[in-house]
Amino acid sequence: MRIISGKHRGRILKSPVGNRIRPTADRTKEGVFSSLDARIGVNGCKFLDAFCGSGSVGIEASSRGAEIVYMMDIDTKLARDNASSYKDDNLHIMNCDVLNPPSSSSAMDIIYIDPPYAMEAGPKAITALIAAGWSDEDTLFILETDRDDKSLIEEDYSYCNMKRYGKTTVYYIKA
Repeated sequence: MRIISGKHRGRILKSPVGNRIRPTADRTKEGVFSSLDARIGVNGCKFLDAFCGSGSVGIEASSRGAEIVYMMDIDTKLARDNASSYKDDNLHIMNCDVLNPPSSSSAMDIIYIDPPYAMEAGPKAITALIAAGWSDEDTLFILETDRDDKSLIEEDYSYCNMKRYGKTTVYYIKA
């Protein structure tokens, strides 16, 4: 795992041991950030990395100039280890359940949601984050799922786009 672009480009991140944390593949991460650059850009935005795991997506957003980055997960040890070597003042790591998040008084511009694939928790996470004030009508949700995840089919979202990267599907959603 590495930082793909920005001020920390090329730096290596610690990888998880075992299969409890499944980091976003570099190919997927590069595709997502290229799509964001073509749409709204990350520079100066407020970014939430939900189910952050290793923190690679949040650190990538910070490296690319995000104004503020929140990283949220039940287990933040690896994310904290990775973030500690970057000394970015805009990184805020929150040890909490994404499906029961703390309240926020400020909406994010971009919310990246990458739950463990077996959970199929994308729609629940979107609902919980909206209810807790993390988003508004302008927030772009990016949801990374397993290619076979069918949990989004019944939800009423405005899908901006969908892209596939091998066994991964990434949805760009306005809720």
